Amino acid sequence: MKTLLSLFVVLVGALTAVQSGMNAQLRHSLGSGMLGAAINFTVGTAILWCLVALARIPVPSLSQASQVPWWAWVGGLCGATIVTVITIAARDLGALPIAVLTVAGSLLMSIVLDHFGWFGFPVRPFTLAKLAGCVLLVVSLVLFKEQ
Repeated sequence: MKTLLSLFVVLVGALTAVQSGMNAQLRHSLGSGMLGAAINFTVGTAILWCLVALARIPVPSLSQASQVPWWAWVGGLCGATIVTVITIAARDLGALPIAVLTVAGSLLMSIVLDHFGWFGFPVRPFTLAKLAGCVLLVVSLVLFKEQ
């Protein structure tokens, strides 16, 4: 099961690069990265609500929703920020630098999240090997960079 989930995560990574190009085209065509990101989220939200309805997933009660930690509600803000920044930066930086920089930022924050067990992650202590992996990823950006 973990192998299948891992393959889906790789697929999502590939879709992230594709999405960057699509959103960059929206930005170029419409003249606004923020508008392109808003359209992206509108389409995605509509599709997700249709899937929730088709799957007959019950909407939680107010009592259930009030049990969710406050910080869990901010995920949409994180997503909106990610999509907006990538939409604005993609044409100027290119798909490969966007991917490497996004993964580098994600890896660095993941080390912190795992080390402290924040946001419900199990504690996995920091190691120099993890830091070295992040450094090597950033070095790969320099190696991949076209002149």
